[in-house]
Amino acid sequence: MEIWAKSGSEYRHSTVIGQGSKNAALPLIIASIFTARRSILKNVPVELEDVGAVISSLEWLGVTVQRTNNVLSIDATTLERSNLPSQLSSASRYSLLFLGGLVGRCGVGKVGPPGGCQFGRDRGFDFHQLVLEQFGCELHQEGEWLIGRLAEQKAHEVTLPFPSVGATLQAIIFLTASNRSGIIHNAAIEPEVMDVVDFLNKSGCDINLQGDRSFSVSGYPGEGVTHAVPADRIHIATVMAYSVISNTSSVIQWDSPIDISCLTSTFSALGISVVPDPNKLRVSVDFASAGNKLDVIADVYPGFPTDAIPLVVAATIRSGQHIRFYDKVFRGRNNYLQEFVKLGAKVTIVSDREFIVDGVASLTSSDVSANDIRGSTSLLLAAIQTKSLSRIKNARQISRGYERLPLELKDKGFNVHVKNFGLNPVNKRAHLLG
Repeated sequence: MEIWAKSGSEYRHSTVIGQGSKNAALPLIIASIFTARRSILKNVPVELEDVGAVISSLEWLGVTVQRTNNVLSIDATTLERSNLPSQLSSASRYSLLFLGGLVGRCGVGKVGPPGGCQFGRDRGFDFHQLVLEQFGCELHQEGEWLIGRLAEQKAHEVTLPFPSVGATLQAIIFLTASNRSGIIHNAAIEPEVMDVVDFLNKSGCDINLQGDRSFSVSGYPGEGVTHAVPADRIHIATVMAYSVISNTSSVIQWDSPIDISCLTSTFSALGISVVPDPNKLRVSVDFASAGNKLDVIADVYPGFPTDAIPLVVAATIRSGQHIRFYDKVFRGRNNYLQEFVKLGAKVTIVSDREFIVDGVASLTSSDVSANDIRGSTSLLLAAIQTKSLSRIKNARQISRGYERLPLELKDKGFNVHVKNFGLNPVNKRAHLLG
């Protein structure tokens, strides 16, 4: 899949339907099959490639999944298998979460190597292994398979070396699926984690946040529930970014809001103001309030999300601002920056966590590509600032994270065309303007 894009001639106010959060939907879908009941999830971004991959994994395991628009009805009364082969597991990083749940429910689980975005050196299995083995899951590897078996619980309290979202979810899902109790210290408390906690508590578990970053977990998820996936805060950050680029306001309509306080202070320094209403979010641009120098530091929640850093790069690449970026979450998540240099950006790499961007007057068209969702998205947001067509190769990465982004940019007034759209029918309606 490729996207060809360039700037438009006239930009306009636009209204956007806020999509359900991918990072909340994926663990919710996985957790739902360990309730052993029928659950209904609303506001699921079903068009996303990663979501489709996880649904395919459920069906392989013997779960009945019915789709009606953005609503999933999931019947996990019985499981036919406890293994997830590589052709399914490699489609998403979240496939790792199946391991603890399968072991907890079935006594044994086998999962092939996980996929997902390829960046940094901080995406290993170590933290997942720590919580699983301490809470009573015996692990070993055979060829490409990660294999777990239910074993005696070694500890009732585990402290994570870093508040990892994946390892926190792994621990919660394993403990509840195996009906065990435990405490997770230094846990991640991102909104997506809290949403899974809310879902499991509705289904009969007793999970409580103690202090700042400790979860006490007990109870078995024995009840099916109806639950709405919250709005995607990274999609909201993307709307903010292209609102800055077009210097126009936007309205984001949502059914299930999410806390976006982690975004507002950084984007306000770019000239973005946000006014939340009960069913929508108003985004307006005021460049007079933007500063000339800015530090953007990504950190675990409630800090600025690491996924939003590439979006800010694209939004400020022609701003004339001097911006320092530092990522406390992932090292080496900056491979996409060399693609920005092809477009004429001025980027200085300081370390595998830090880089500096000095805004330039204009960008030049080029062929660019990245191997992760947000890097590819940031390149698309850069391409819509070039006067002649730029090509984003490997743009299927964007369809892993966004349901309608090419259409949103078209509605805003940018020139966008999707080629070789493959299996993502939403993108078939995007056009090249002019």
